[in-house]
Amino acid sequence: MVIWKYQLIITDTQYVSMPAEAKLLSVGLQKGKVCLWALVDPSKPIETKMIEIVGTGNPMPNDGLVRKFIGTVVADPFVWHVFEPFTVRSIENQTPLLEMLESLGDGKDSARDESQAIINEAVKRIHGLGFGLVADGTFKGDGIAFEALRAFRLSV
Repeated sequence: MVIWKYQLIITDTQYVSMPAEAKLLSVGLQKGKVCLWALVDPSKPIETKMIEIVGTGNPMPNDGLVRKFIGTVVADPFVWHVFEPFTVRSIENQTPLLEMLESLGDGKDSARDESQAIINEAVKRIHGLGFGLVADGTFKGDGIAFEALRAFRLSV
């Protein structure tokens, strides 16, 4: 594992290519440029991460995406807030997540009765632990994510 730096463009949304399962660590200003630092395994295949930058006073996108806050960059007179968004599908379409939740329940369709807010909170907590969703809605590191979901379920 190594830490790599990626220079960002000041724009609402951009896509950054980096090794799969990279953990975004922080953002900062270096030589007048906004940079992102990530812990990566260079042997992993390359994937693309969506990065969003929102300036102070600008509205946050209202598109249903969950966002992980990466950090804030101050470059007087501007202040930018950097996020990594990812999709959380509606409960009807979140089959892999539902299967994990249902296996924690009483065997009935209790997970389908859970509110979307609880599902979103579980995903946020797991993402906060360094896990991410892949395109098909499953978690990277399913075994560990499953244990995190079990802990979340018990805390609700």
